[in-house]
Amino acid sequence: MQRPALPLLALALLVAGCVSAPQALTIDPGAAPGPSASNGFLQAHDAAGAMAVPSVWNSLQVRLAPTGFPTGEPTLGVAKDGTIFTFDFEGSLTDMVPGYLARSRDHGATWERVGDPILSPRNTFDPWIWLDPATDRIYNTHLQIACTWLAWSDDLGATWQANPLGGCGLPAHDHQKVTGGPPPAGTPTLGYPSVLYYAYNSFLVTGTPVRLGTVVTTSLDGGRTWTPGSVAHASDCHVGVTGPIAVAPDGTAYMAKASCRSLDLVMSRDAGLTWSLARSFDEHGIQPALATDPDIAVDADGTAYVVWPGEDGLLYLSVGSGTTWSDPVRVTPPDVTASVYSVVAAGEPGKVAVAYLGTTSDTSKWKSKDPSDATEDAVWHAYMTFSEDAKATDPVFVTKRLTPDDDPVQVGCIWLRGGSSDCRNLFDFIDLVERDGRAYLVYTDGCQKCRKAADSHRGDAVVAIVEAGPGLRDAALQPFA
Repeated sequence: MQRPALPLLALALLVAGCVSAPQALTIDPGAAPGPSASNGFLQAHDAAGAMAVPSVWNSLQVRLAPTGFPTGEPTLGVAKDGTIFTFDFEGSLTDMVPGYLARSRDHGATWERVGDPILSPRNTFDPWIWLDPATDRIYNTHLQIACTWLAWSDDLGATWQANPLGGCGLPAHDHQKVTGGPPPAGTPTLGYPSVLYYAYNSFLVTGTPVRLGTVVTTSLDGGRTWTPGSVAHASDCHVGVTGPIAVAPDGTAYMAKASCRSLDLVMSRDAGLTWSLARSFDEHGIQPALATDPDIAVDADGTAYVVWPGEDGLLYLSVGSGTTWSDPVRVTPPDVTASVYSVVAAGEPGKVAVAYLGTTSDTSKWKSKDPSDATEDAVWHAYMTFSEDAKATDPVFVTKRLTPDDDPVQVGCIWLRGGSSDCRNLFDFIDLVERDGRAYLVYTDGCQKCRKAADSHRGDAVVAIVEAGPGLRDAALQPFA
């Protein structure tokens, strides 16, 4: 379900790329609890099982910063000066409310709403934001059935430009993911240094020629114009949603997509004109949920890291580049019995962070390992798992549970089958980014210190910030002043 189109006059104004006057709507910082240090525990493991936590990780600190805004399927971006952006869902699909962003300039202590009443996209069920780390340009996008409406700002949200017809092309857009990165050799850009990639799910009708699957269209001018699009992935089943595209320093683009009972990783070396299969991972299967959403990140040297949920509900990681990839290793610690969502961020070679929701509940009582089938006694917490040697044959993982015992993220099921359900309050994904060695996670909190599933139907945006300890770059992290 998407919003109705705007009147043609408004669309014409937006296509013209008008620049707005600054628009900022502030909220009362007291509307949400202030940032707090999480009291989660640390644990470590490798392929053989649990192990002692390396002493360097005792300095790890993660701070939880509620935004005070409602959300679902949150994404975020962090500028080089520390400004944080995430999505703010306000209004309904019928009242034409602009899709504003939530912004913090004080490391998550207070938040304000920013955007433009005309140029900002209208709210839909598929919001997506992305901040280009090369330029600090923030993109705010919402799906509009056959296109995506993009608005962007080059001054941290003070002024905006827009294109409401971004990525138009092959039909039936769903779950769009807009990202970007350096162009490959021989691909010139026009007025903007990064190549933008817009990936989305399209038609797939088994047994017929209609096999569009996942389609990618690109922009070489910062979002003003787009290619018609090419099919990046198609299979005999349409499991999951497309993961966001990650781009290596040499311009190689990678995208992960669930496929029947495995994960497929595809790549492009020509800015999305053509795509080829890099590797299929079938060792651990794939979580069968409709909203299975894998993720991929690339480190400073061009090594890529892909994470996804296996058929057993646990998370797996493979490392590689091109068509050479390692055997998958389990990321979730031994006591986590099921997971949902999978996001990864990378810094210097071998240094990664993976985030997800996990439970230690007895899953033998569930109908399946799909979190949609979780029983009412399942308690879900936010986790972040780190590795400083992810490129090793047997990497060591250190996991911190971010949420305290008395305040889980969700109790009961987490719906991943589309449509409507009482436990679909978290929707389909979370987001994790790295900036200057620091990991930032945004997730939807469905539970305010609740103890039973009937009380776990909220949707509040929370940002988790790694404050201190080993970073994803060479220097250790220090708390913000």
